[in-house]
Amino acid sequence: MNVVYLVFGNQIELHQQANFSILTLLANGGDIGDIIVITDTPKYYQNILSEKLIIELVSTDTITAWKGKDNYVFRAKIKALEMIIDKYNTQSLLYLDADTFVNNSLIAIQEKLNDGYYVQHINEGIISESHRNTQKSIWKSIQKKTFEGIKIPQNLCMWNAGIIGIPAHNNKAYIKQVLSLSDAIYETDIKKKLVEQLSFSIALQLQENFIEAEKEIGHYWGNKKEWNTKIATFFLKNHLKNTTFKDAIIIVSDMNLQETPVMVKRSNTAKRLKTIIDRIF
Repeated sequence: MNVVYLVFGNQIELHQQANFSILTLLANGGDIGDIIVITDTPKYYQNILSEKLIIELVSTDTITAWKGKDNYVFRAKIKALEMIIDKYNTQSLLYLDADTFVNNSLIAIQEKLNDGYYVQHINEGIISESHRNTQKSIWKSIQKKTFEGIKIPQNLCMWNAGIIGIPAHNNKAYIKQVLSLSDAIYETDIKKKLVEQLSFSIALQLQENFIEAEKEIGHYWGNKKEWNTKIATFFLKNHLKNTTFKDAIIIVSDMNLQETPVMVKRSNTAKRLKTIIDRIF
């Protein structure tokens, strides 16, 4: 099982997140295969002194092409996984967003992938039964419709796509189906940033066997501010102490990663205030 990250651009927080995630993977993940980082900025990974690390260098032009005619950034994620599947087609893969941490051994997930199971992080619930406005909007856009020959079922669930596991046995057909679904669904009035997640959710539920990965991997997309501060402090402190790479892994293995919440609810007033401030400054 290869573990895959996709991080492009020069936003330092994203690369810090990916570096920290890799450290947690090496500290807690167990005996996994290669760690593949797809990036156009390899300079941020020079301190990952592991023989498992493989940098897949891609150009800005390639990333632009991956985004397609609509410049859809999450389409690039699907295309990046397609590239990895084409190149490492005999290996199962586990994709992790940069804003993740490995909290427990991944051996059980690796064994499930070898047995033909698919993996995503967490089931967020049946879309048609949700009371959340976003989910209601999604269902309004897709209910009773057919995409790429697939009729949307009433019990379709939305799965978090920050962690995606694809077994080797049917990997090319699977990622091709996700890409086709994404391109088709993008043409609807659905909120665009959710198209890729929805496409993986549809493809996942067509499979016979699939599992969650919440126990093994944390995904702090709902509390990035606190985690970014935590990670920046970690790297600064260990840089000043001249901590070796091996010692950094040991330090991470001793950390209680679950003490910092992965999700923090903010009031609508706070969100609106932040939006206004961002517009002003």
